[in-house]
Amino acid sequence: MFWSFAEDGQKLVVQQKVHDFGSVEIAERAFERYFNAGAETDTEGWSYRSDVADQSHIWCYGVQEREYTVCRWRARYEEFVVESSMRLYFDDFTFEDAEEIVRAIDSIMESYLK
Repeated sequence: MFWSFAEDGQKLVVQQKVHDFGSVEIAERAFERYFNAGAETDTEGWSYRSDVADQSHIWCYGVQEREYTVCRWRARYEEFVVESSMRLYFDDFTFEDAEEIVRAIDSIMESYLK
């Protein structure tokens, strides 16, 4: 498992984990059972669909008292599952910024799997 963090000043913006399940079959079952469900879903404005990931899922929920939206994007690439949690601050970090991060993850995973 690998964690990476991105900060914007004092704000934690992105957290990421990569899980290696060792086989596609185990990763498929794990994704369906543990990674493919979300709570509230408010993804209006999200347009990116991965052509690289075998499976992916996005869901978001607002944290009004803190003035940000949390989006969790999970994707399975063969035997790997990537989890990204992104805080979208209303004026600073947008769906477009989050989609750019997901595109970068797709590109990295595509290169890694070749």
